[in-house]
Amino acid sequence: MSSRSGGNGEWWVEKSGFPDEAPKKEKQKAARAKLYEVLSYYGYKVKKGVGKQWIQCPFHGDAHASAAVDWSTNFFTCFACDMKGTAIDLVMQKEGCGLDDAVRRIELY
Repeated sequence: MSSRSGGNGEWWVEKSGFPDEAPKKEKQKAARAKLYEVLSYYGYKVKKGVGKQWIQCPFHGDAHASAAVDWSTNFFTCFACDMKGTAIDLVMQKEGCGLDDAVRRIELY
């Protein structure tokens, strides 16, 4: 049984030499909050506000708006194709990239 060492960091991070994950997590959190910017970048006419807004789904051709954007949570859901997620999920699916690459792209928007 190992004992935890005192100090500012987590004992397992200090022992294993893993880099601090806090900056990476902060970047991901900031990127998730940029759903408005991502939708605008892809050409969607959105009005940022309180509550929900209906838009055409970014993943399939819609004649009518079938996706809801909830501005209080920065989360989108399409009720036709069942795609849902944050700005990061949207970029990952649209661009076919991984998590870190999507976060880097969102930082540029």
